[in-house]
Amino acid sequence: NGSPLYSEVDNSLPRQLLVITFEGGGGIIPKELQGLDWILTEILQEGSKNLVGDAYRKKLFLLNSDIYFSRKPRALNVLIKAPEKNLREVLNLFYDVISNPNLTVENFNRVKEQVLNARAISDNEMRSVTFYYALRDVFKYHPDTLDSTGSISSIKNITFEKINEYYSKIFDFNHAFYNTLGKARENFVKNEINKAFFRKVGGKFSD
Repeated sequence: NGSPLYSEVDNSLPRQLLVITFEGGGGIIPKELQGLDWILTEILQEGSKNLVGDAYRKKLFLLNSDIYFSRKPRALNVLIKAPEKNLREVLNLFYDVISNPNLTVENFNRVKEQVLNARAISDNEMRSVTFYYALRDVFKYHPDTLDSTGSISSIKNITFEKINEYYSKIFDFNHAFYNTLGKARENFVKNEINKAFFRKVGGKFSD
C-alpha cells in the first residue's frame, strides 16, 4: 500500500521474522489513560472473536508460528514468526485478530484487573516507583516517556469506551511500516503482506 518494507535475507533462520510497526503507540494516548494499550494487547494476545483462547493457541502451534504484541513509547510492534510456506495464513490470522477483536465488557474488566494487579506489584519496589515518576516529571510527560506502563490511577481511569475510542488510532495501517528477516525474498514478503491486508483495507502511508 506504499508503506516502507525493510528486508534482509538470512538463510540460517528456520522461520521468517516480520515486525509490523504501527507508529504512535503510547505516545498518542493521554497520560491520564496510560496503560490503555497494555490492556488492549493482553486481550488481543488471546485471539479473535472467531478463534480465541486454546483454539487460537493450537492454530498457531500447528502452523509452527507465533504472534507477539510489544508496546513502545512511539510505536506498537507486532512480531510474527512463521515458516515461509505458512506466512500468508499467519498474516490472515493476525488480520482476523485486529479486525475482529474479542473486545467484550467481560474481557475488558477481567484483563484490566490483571493489569492493575501486575502494576501494583512493581509499586512495591521504591526503585521502580522513583524511576517511573522521576523520568516523567523531569521531561514533563513528553511522549517519549509514555511507554504504556501507566500508573495505578491512570489504569483505573481506562474504560471500555476509551479502549474502543483509541483502537483505530493505535492500529492504523496508514501509519505502519515493516521489517522482515529470513529466507524469503523481499518481493515474496511484500506480496504476502499486500494480499493479506491491503486487498481489504487499502490506504497509503503518509508522514
